[in-house]
Amino acid sequence: MTGQKCRLCSLLFSKLRQLLRLAFGNGIVCRCIHRSSYDSDDRIQQINAEAPGCACEAHRMSKYSPRVVGDGERLARFVFSPIHVNTRKNRLKPSLFSHAENRGCSVQRDSLADYREIGTFVADFLAANTNCCWYAVVVAKCDDVRRIQISDSRKRTICVYDTAERTNPTHAEMGLTPFALDDGDSNEMRRHLMTAFNTGSPFSPQAYRNGESWQTLAPEMRARHVAG
Repeated sequence: MTGQKCRLCSLLFSKLRQLLRLAFGNGIVCRCIHRSSYDSDDRIQQINAEAPGCACEAHRMSKYSPRVVGDGERLARFVFSPIHVNTRKNRLKPSLFSHAENRGCSVQRDSLADYREIGTFVADFLAANTNCCWYAVVVAKCDDVRRIQISDSRKRTICVYDTAERTNPTHAEMGLTPFALDDGDSNEMRRHLMTAFNTGSPFSPQAYRNGESWQTLAPEMRARHVAG
C-alpha cells in the first residue's frame, strides 16, 4: 500500500509540474526543481528527468542569481586539500569533479564574482572543514565545458546551471546529462573536465586574481596553506 501511495504522490507531483510549465513556462519549473532537489544525492537525475536536454540552463534556477550562466563566462573550481589533492604525489585528484553525475559539481562564476564574495565562500568552507586548506583554483571557459562529449556520443555531456545561493550569488553547478550512461562515462567526463580546467597549471591562492581573495582570509586560515 505504501508503494502505491508513493507512486500516486509521484504522479501528482509530475502532473503539478506539467501544469506549472503550461501556466508559467520552464522558468518556474526549474526553480521548483532546484528547491526540491537541493542537497539530494540524486539531484542531477531529478533535473534530467524533469527538464531534459539542459533545459534549465536557459533559466535562473535561483532567485538570488544575477542572470543565467553565459557561454563566454569563466568557471572556477576551488581546490581544497586533502579532499581534492593527492598529498603524497602533490597532484590533483580526478575526484575534484565528483558529484557531477549525482549531487552536482559546484563552481564559481569567476567572471561575475567579487573578490570579497570569493573570500567569504572560501572562509565559510574552511570554517566548516577545519582539517582543510585552500590549495588552488582551476578555471575553464563555460562553452568549453558545454562542448564536452563522451567519445561514443554526439550529444552534450555536461550542463552548467545557475544555482545561486543567498550568501554566494555567483554559485553554479555542473551536471552530467543522461547521454553519459555507463560507469566508464563518469571517468571519461572527469578526464575531459581536467583538460577543460587545465588542472596541470592551477592557480595558487596567492596568484589567483592577484591574491585579493587570499588577503581577505583570516591569518590562521592562510597559515593552514603554509602548514599543508
